Amino acid sequence: TYPPHLPPSLPTLRAACSWARCNVGDAALAALARHCHSLSTLSLAYCEAVTDDGMCTLAQGCASLCSLDLSGCSRLTETSLIEIAHGCPKLQSLDVGSCKSLVTDKALVVLAAKCSSLRSLNLRFCEQVTDAALAAVHDLCAHVQVRR
Repeated sequence: TYPPHLPPSLPTLRAACSWARCNVGDAALAALARHCHSLSTLSLAYCEAVTDDGMCTLAQGCASLCSLDLSGCSRLTETSLIEIAHGCPKLQSLDVGSCKSLVTDKALVVLAAKCSSLRSLNLRFCEQVTDAALAAVHDLCAHVQVRR
């Protein structure tokens, strides 16, 4: 598993990636939130141990996130996406493909309202998203490209 405590010498870490289906969990996200406030890019694709608790902590501590890949993180719900919207206003790229519980119309509208710099949004295999929510995203984020 990923070490839950990162050394304090990493405050300038700007990018972190995980391998698909790795064992990164909430403790690692809490450590990133505590020590890596400059983090701008994070990939957690298919990290199934990540929950809303860890993601909400990360969003509160890593306001500089510009690119976030949560594709396949099956334990996340709309609570995470709403917290990301509030905590990470600089977000430009978000991949939430295959996250059926994470992506709801309500969460997408909040995301678009709070993250107006959003340029890339991957919603592949998120069939529950309505056309009305997508229209709202395009209205609030004029330059966003949505992949479905």
